[in-house]
Amino acid sequence: MYAHVLLFQKTGLNTDTLTYGIPEGMILDIGTLVQVPLRKSLIRGIILGLTEKKNITGRARPIDSILHPQLLPTWRVELLEYLAKNFHTPRSVVAKHLLPPYLRESKGVSDEMLELLSKTTPHANASTHALVTTKKEPEVFISQKSSDILEHFCRTIKKYKKGQVAIVAPEIAIEPSWTTTLERDFEALNYYSAKTPKQKAVLWKEIFEGKHRVVYGSRSVLLAPFSDLRAIIVINEHSIGHKEDQRPKFHSRELAFEIQRLAGVDLHFIGPSMSVPLSFRLKKNAQPDVERRDDTQFKMVDMRAERKRGNFAPISEDLDRLLRATLEHKSQAILYLNKRGQSSCLLCRDCGYIPKCRICNRNLLVQRDPQRGYILTCIAGEVLDPVPEACPRCGNISLKMVGIGQEKLADTLQQEFPEARIVIYSKERAKTPKEQKKILHAFTKGTVDILITTQLLYSGAPIPQVPVVAALDIDTSLIIPHFTSGEKTLHHLQEMQSFLKPKGVLLLQTYIPETPLLMAYKDRHLAEWYEKELKSRKTFKYPPYSKIMVLTSTLREGGKKSLEQTLEYIKKTEPDLTIELTKKNIGHKDKYYLIIRGRDPEKAMDVIRSMPDVALDIDSPYLI
Repeated sequence: MYAHVLLFQKTGLNTDTLTYGIPEGMILDIGTLVQVPLRKSLIRGIILGLTEKKNITGRARPIDSILHPQLLPTWRVELLEYLAKNFHTPRSVVAKHLLPPYLRESKGVSDEMLELLSKTTPHANASTHALVTTKKEPEVFISQKSSDILEHFCRTIKKYKKGQVAIVAPEIAIEPSWTTTLERDFEALNYYSAKTPKQKAVLWKEIFEGKHRVVYGSRSVLLAPFSDLRAIIVINEHSIGHKEDQRPKFHSRELAFEIQRLAGVDLHFIGPSMSVPLSFRLKKNAQPDVERRDDTQFKMVDMRAERKRGNFAPISEDLDRLLRATLEHKSQAILYLNKRGQSSCLLCRDCGYIPKCRICNRNLLVQRDPQRGYILTCIAGEVLDPVPEACPRCGNISLKMVGIGQEKLADTLQQEFPEARIVIYSKERAKTPKEQKKILHAFTKGTVDILITTQLLYSGAPIPQVPVVAALDIDTSLIIPHFTSGEKTLHHLQEMQSFLKPKGVLLLQTYIPETPLLMAYKDRHLAEWYEKELKSRKTFKYPPYSKIMVLTSTLREGGKKSLEQTLEYIKKTEPDLTIELTKKNIGHKDKYYLIIRGRDPEKAMDVIRSMPDVALDIDSPYLI
């Protein structure tokens, strides 16, 4: 008998898997951790397969010893293969995410760690061999009421008296009220609570042995060593935070479905919104209620009518009345404006000149500096030029700040409501988690009346419910020429609803109220909007009816040339795929990407696998 062994360190060969002979009397299985000879050393590896035929020429060296009889159940070995194949990641790299932390190092394992490993045994109910093929429908619960979400969340966990439950959140920091409930009522374990190598080793061992029934964390909690996993609960699956940014670049939703297929676990999705890909995976009779809350009010203001009435202020008359009433009742409001600085750009009204970044050619923003006054800055880097008194091109003094940013909005509101305590909550104003926490603490205590915020609002941090939430520039996300712009805008609207108190008002200022999404949201026809959105994506061959592969060259020099060669080769061999080379400036550095789109882009995988200098991402939310 022979075994295919995945080695944990570089071998200097073109493969990370070698074939070894099984000594007579040695009992092995898939997932067994072994020690094998390589040249003059002994290294560790995991058995991925067993065979009676030797598939190599020459003598197969025998396995030296067994370190653990079943460190990876069969379904987790299959999971390893899935991640390696679908995300262009070496199996040895994937294995490091599935194995004890001390085995991930190439250096020798201490005697203390080996002793700990020898005492590690799977839970008595662990499923180690047979794969389970399941057709279970996931349970999806959508609500914009935080109290309803938390109640359903706890009820779901209580259903599982036996076995383990994995809870996946988009951010490491789950809302404190949830964390308190998890740890108080369910003795849940934070997957990232261990800090030292020994603590991490002990934590891995305890999860493997089933000593922790409920484990919560972000994406990588799905790779934790559960030996008796019964359910996966994914919170806010629509969030971009569920997409892994390190290899393997999986999405929590898709990996959860794969684990369900392999291990037969129950799947639950809970949150204020639902992604279009999740809707695609559900049967028509299993679609959840996605309509907006019926205990709050929704008001849409057509800003074109405001301009006709002579109101050129950034806030509409309706929002002005709401804010006045809110402040009179000593209450609070949240205003969403995802634009930094004073203005979006500086414009010469005579010649049309707009100052641009000398490096990346982006429009420079106008910001106010306490020492230097108005300055021009680039969104990608520290370009700090003073605002010129006259146009550098024509010399006229017809320069005008165009667009409204958070700083200008705060100034306008402060003039309109002198007594109001107004704070900007953004990554530019609060750069560290400590500073962000300080602002939210002040808002929670009631020492802030109006909170002007950006997408930081959706980071998962605890924000108290208020009677008024207003979106001042929702059009910005709607008009982005991208097939997910409507879906992302819907997620923003539904998350805003979750910050409202009962009978509160969500006010939306827009110049395009006739947009299908906004009309569907206003008229409570979102179920129909999901159906139409899926039909549109099917027509134009967008995900989930196709896949989009994004290739990035890892070479410092010659990366563009390498991608160009790949582009030409795939064009010739797979003409039915849409493929393009694009450039994106990140931090004032050009990066080149090869984007492949089609119903079956895996046809190009053979070419991609032969390119060791290329990183692959599937359906990247940042580039496609």
